[in-house]
Amino acid sequence: MYKNLVDKNMKYIFKLMTIITVLTLSLAGCGETMNEGYRIKGSIKGIQNDKLKVKPAYKGAKEIIVEVKDGCFEIKGEALKEPCSFSFFLLEEKKSFYFYVDNGEMLFEGELGKRDGFPAIITKRLEGCDVNDHISLLNSQYKAVDEKYNLSTVKKEDLKAVLENMAKEKEDIKYTFIKANPNAYWTGLVAKELTHGMDADEIKEVLKLIDPELDTPHLRELKLMLAKMEETDVELCEITQAPTIPYKVDKDYKGNKVTGIRYLSVLSDNKVCALCKGREIKIMEPSGKEASSFKLKKSSSVIATDAEDQIYTFHPIMEVQERKVRGKLVKKKVSKGHECIIYDRKGRQIKTFEIKGLAYASGARVVENKLLIADVKRQLVAIYDAQTGKLLSEMKEMRPCCGILDFSINPDNELLIANLGAFRVQKYDLDGKLLLTFGKRGKELDNFHGCCNPVSVAFLSNGAIVTVEKDSTRIKIFGKDGAKVIDGIDELVQGCEYIPMIVDAKDNLYLASAIKGIVKCVPVK
Repeated sequence: MYKNLVDKNMKYIFKLMTIITVLTLSLAGCGETMNEGYRIKGSIKGIQNDKLKVKPAYKGAKEIIVEVKDGCFEIKGEALKEPCSFSFFLLEEKKSFYFYVDNGEMLFEGELGKRDGFPAIITKRLEGCDVNDHISLLNSQYKAVDEKYNLSTVKKEDLKAVLENMAKEKEDIKYTFIKANPNAYWTGLVAKELTHGMDADEIKEVLKLIDPELDTPHLRELKLMLAKMEETDVELCEITQAPTIPYKVDKDYKGNKVTGIRYLSVLSDNKVCALCKGREIKIMEPSGKEASSFKLKKSSSVIATDAEDQIYTFHPIMEVQERKVRGKLVKKKVSKGHECIIYDRKGRQIKTFEIKGLAYASGARVVENKLLIADVKRQLVAIYDAQTGKLLSEMKEMRPCCGILDFSINPDNELLIANLGAFRVQKYDLDGKLLLTFGKRGKELDNFHGCCNPVSVAFLSNGAIVTVEKDSTRIKIFGKDGAKVIDGIDELVQGCEYIPMIVDAKDNLYLASAIKGIVKCVPVK
């Protein structure tokens, strides 16, 4: 206790002395000393002459090109507001490395060696920013955990338990680090990683371990997220008062023969509309028998159907752009938006329009003349006019994972978004206003497991909620009393893959696998 008091008093004395020194220098006409900036002296063994492209990670930062002569380089820059990750790329050797930079003088020593059998710049010595010491410490502790378990020798049936143990040990490392370094800059990022998928109460407990005066961009993001969660997170009973409907797998359904499925929709007569391999539409009877099919003119990632059974497909509009890559101009095809082509259920083209700015459609629905599209690359769900493609509103700050982001519409025309990277279901109105959220990461049945879940979500007609989790496959019905798993469903996908789901007007559930076809689950009366 005595030591803590002494340390605390010394900090105050140091701060006072710093203020007096700065004021003295300023009065003496040497105010520039307050803004010395950073200076990096570096050397890389195995490199002679080259050019080093340097890019700070903060917004608005410009690239810097410096000469490497006899393996040595020096970089100077204006003062940073806080430690910042810098990336370094050797233009001739085409090798990269990165580290955090802070104000003052830094020393970097490395050499051209091999990491994991591949040529790379190996850091031998790095001084001048405490953040790097913390990164090195954490990485070495993580590596020790990885080496302890040696996944190459683990049997497939034991893998899940082993991965859970590894995750628990790495979580303990983060807790230990935060407790030991409550006021370290790097603690902010560790805390943000640790709280991934936690609910508001759990995040508060982590923040209690951190010096309340610590202010970093990662902590600011975490606190902002916490404020939004406290405003919108609710218990499951506040979302639905519906009873949990029991389900069973329809073993007579023939849809397992339809493979290559990417996305599902449902028509007004409860027939399922399936997008197969991106280029074919198949319309399925409730029995699983194919009713009709037609080919698309262009490949589509998802489909949507409206009240008139019109089928919306989405196709990237590519243009050739010139970009400078490693000092050379190269031509590359990039998407500037998407063309929406609308078909009737017989495959006749009805109309087309352009959707500007759409990067990649990972989910789509049509409701009340509005076209809603999940854009996994831009991490948002956008609402467009279903006739013109005009943008109406956007729901940003989604946290997709594994290239997955999807949603559904409930009977009240509200969006349910499976925000899998946050382990939550979020509800919005059609104006894009966040209404409420529920869910968190965990092993309990009411929670969402794995690296990121759920991947699909929907409302049943009575207000109960259906969620789909992958790796391992788990379909749950949420009612006022919690969640119930639908038994009898095999693993539909391997690893982090999307599982399409649709619910028809009779509350029948359809789940799709590219390899195993369509599985139908029916309510048990």
